[in-house]
Amino acid sequence: MTDWLWSLATSWAQWVAVAVLLVSLVGYFPFADKIPIVGPYARVARLVAFLSFGLVCALVDRRSADGRAEIARLRVDLAFSEMQLSNQLAAAAVKAKLADASAAAAVDAQMKANDYETRLSAHPVGDCGLDDDDISGMQNIRPRRAGAVNRGGADPSRLRRIGEGIFNAVAR
Repeated sequence: MTDWLWSLATSWAQWVAVAVLLVSLVGYFPFADKIPIVGPYARVARLVAFLSFGLVCALVDRRSADGRAEIARLRVDLAFSEMQLSNQLAAAAVKAKLADASAAAAVDAQMKANDYETRLSAHPVGDCGLDDDDISGMQNIRPRRAGAVNRGGADPSRLRRIGEGIFNAVAR
């Protein structure tokens, strides 16, 4: 409000409007039409007074409409900011949940790898000694995705036969 009053007091257009108002008030002085110098202008001054009063009312209305529009815009901005904040909070909650699930899956995979390592260390050195349980144990360290298709026919006994064939070919 103070910036509006300051702009009103310092604007040249406003000073002209104030001067017009003062001149127009001449028409409402008592017996102003009896003064010979001002008399002929009293009716015109009254008309100017009505017009300038209407102009001032229109300017005040425009100023208040601008204020209402600014308040409406700020409300929309505030609602948008609140929506962004709620979306960020929801995303942070989902991120925390996924991080917890990922940490749990990592711990589970580490436990499976440790179990597999202890089973492998029980085999004598130099003897491959891998059986079907060892191969399926390797496959189970990292669980398959739901709905994954077995494309290579990764049957543990088939893999063992392939491994033995390669080992025998290299050993000859």
